[in-house]
Amino acid sequence: NPVQTLERSITYFSINNIPTWEWDTTYTVSVQAKRNSGAYSTVLNTCLVSTPVGPIPTIQSVNCDGPLLSKSTGQLVCDAYPNASAYEFYVEEYDGSAPGSTGTSDVIATYTRVRYTNSITLNSFPELQANYTYNWGVRIAVMGKYGESTKSCSFTAISPRLMQVPFEATAYPNPFANNFVLDVKTSSNENITIKVYDMVGRVIEERQAKVTDLENTTIGDRYPSGVYNVVVTQGEDVKTVRVVKR
Repeated sequence: NPVQTLERSITYFSINNIPTWEWDTTYTVSVQAKRNSGAYSTVLNTCLVSTPVGPIPTIQSVNCDGPLLSKSTGQLVCDAYPNASAYEFYVEEYDGSAPGSTGTSDVIATYTRVRYTNSITLNSFPELQANYTYNWGVRIAVMGKYGESTKSCSFTAISPRLMQVPFEATAYPNPFANNFVLDVKTSSNENITIKVYDMVGRVIEERQAKVTDLENTTIGDRYPSGVYNVVVTQGEDVKTVRVVKR
């Protein structure tokens, strides 16, 4: 295996200081001292260091045992993982995905999307077809390195016309320290209007966003501490969410 060399002015290093490393791998670490002349001493010490098994996400059975999910608003969700920096969701189309197919389980296409929360909406996968059954899973990155994939789960994508979702809006985290994200459940692709009011009724922010962009849209970074009412509107549907900034 290639040797990686790291020069430090202190007597320790972090695994992330190494350009290339993997989970569940054992490395030989040798230490030399650099003299004032620039020459290196003989090896002072050698030891073996093993990295742990990488992060493996878990998925609740309600999201795994073949649920019917709207192509527009259905969500794939895994359990949140501590210190996760990214979630890579993948959806597999296989030979027998089509309705009534007698095909095999051979994978014929894989679609991947990276998110920074532990859920993704199916409209992020425009490749999906109505009434097809797909396998899906997720990998989690910690310290910039992805661990193993979850066990393979399945779902069937259903036309949005067959699944009407009541309009709902929630904010998380709430209370929040820096900013929050809106989670909107809806059967419509119409743009969302967001108005934020302080407790004396003044509008302090107004914006519009696509439903597919909401999970990456943060709100509240510049707000002072206090209580706010967030009015979320889509067409004739309106929801008010009260949030608190610490």
